[in-house]
Amino acid sequence: MSESTGTITVTNDSANVTGSGTLFATNFCGPDDLLIVDGLNYVIKSVTSDTALTLTRPYAGTTASGKTYEIIRTTGEKALNELAHQVAELVNKYGTTVNSITDTPGASKIPKAGDDGKLADSWISDAAFLKTLLAFDGESNDTLTSGTGEGDVVLKGANGILEILARLSSGLSSKGKVPMLDSSGKVLAAQLPAAALQELKLYVNGEADNTIIAATKEGDIIIRKVSVDE
Repeated sequence: MSESTGTITVTNDSANVTGSGTLFATNFCGPDDLLIVDGLNYVIKSVTSDTALTLTRPYAGTTASGKTYEIIRTTGEKALNELAHQVAELVNKYGTTVNSITDTPGASKIPKAGDDGKLADSWISDAAFLKTLLAFDGESNDTLTSGTGEGDVVLKGANGILEILARLSSGLSSKGKVPMLDSSGKVLAAQLPAAALQELKLYVNGEADNTIIAATKEGDIIIRKVSVDE
């Protein structure tokens, strides 16, 4: 394979070659490749960038810019062999590590999240878990001390808390339940007695009793024949 992208500038008696629009590094030109310019062959000593390389001997032609060129690669097989060697080293070095990545906990394994995107609880030691313990009335301090560790949360005398939790979790429509707020942060009207839902209705002179009775219910406030003294 050869490379001839762009043009080059060469200087008489100089081993440095400068490219314009060239891709020396990108297209993997390197030491021992051949640069052909003006029908003469030069061996490349090094490539430092896409636009700069150095020859093993000075350029013998006339100084000029914008010259066409061709680089014949001689390092392809060598580079391929080196790459294969490096890949083999990586596999030997990290193959065991890669094989240890799993979502199934085990000794010398590397944790990976399961299908739910979380680590299995068994990956984490008991000491790493924060525990909330509900201690009912009657436990001694020694009992609590032996059953808890640093970072645990202990609620003593939690009978009342459990009662509230039971009422919250068992529905809100029956007697003795604790009301919960809706998504707007308010208690639902269905959880309030009719007497708590008072409506203020103002009727000016002229409505018949039948009209007012039909439009109101027990608990409404009706103000009739309002007058204001000056």
